[in-house]
Amino acid sequence: MMPVREQVDYAAFERLDIRIGTVLDVQPFPKARNPSWKVRIDLGELGSRWSSAQITAYPPEQLIGTQLCCVVNFAPRNIAGFQSEVLILGVTGADGMIILLSPRSPAPDGNPLH
Repeated sequence: MMPVREQVDYAAFERLDIRIGTVLDVQPFPKARNPSWKVRIDLGELGSRWSSAQITAYPPEQLIGTQLCCVVNFAPRNIAGFQSEVLILGVTGADGMIILLSPRSPAPDGNPLH
């Protein structure tokens, strides 16, 4: 188990903009160092944005239409020539694969986490 990171104040958490989005498209990403998908996410009024995500345990057809949580205010990151614009949130499962964080009930795309 990973040790607890250094303590931060609540203001540090408030600066993160975590939103709900729906997966619109999933494409292969063969240039990625680790197995990954290119994922396009509908963020409501924010429009759609792309992410590189190591979530290949999920087949594309299972991901499309799924709502998930993502950080939308990180600077874009160049990953193997691809601009990843948002960070999809997940946790590592017992098998070492990523489990997506998602709302328990449908929520409007673009809604912020409270």
